[in-house]
Amino acid sequence: MPSSLIHGDLLYQINDMQSILTVFRAKSGELAYQERLGVATREGFSASPVSVGNLIYFTNDDGQTFVIEAGPTFTLRRVNDLKARVIASPALVDGTWYWRTDKELLAIGNR
Repeated sequence: MPSSLIHGDLLYQINDMQSILTVFRAKSGELAYQERLGVATREGFSASPVSVGNLIYFTNDDGQTFVIEAGPTFTLRRVNDLKARVIASPALVDGTWYWRTDKELLAIGNR
């Protein structure tokens, strides 16, 4: 089950059973927005979201990473596809992303 993430004054939650992103104003609990990330899939998200700067990354179990802009409105920047099953949260170390898939450890970085 993915953890929630607070970024600025917003709380981000991804529903692992329906692939619905729900964003609340953290102090009041008021709904900012809801959007589906990809296709509704039973047990679709296991990895917890990661934020870097003003971007938030949500990786689903099929290896698709949805990159959204942090903020009170939904802006999808891109979707990256690892084409591998991923249930572990990604890690970012010194500019390199690490994903543990069901078969390997992937390292993707800027060189």
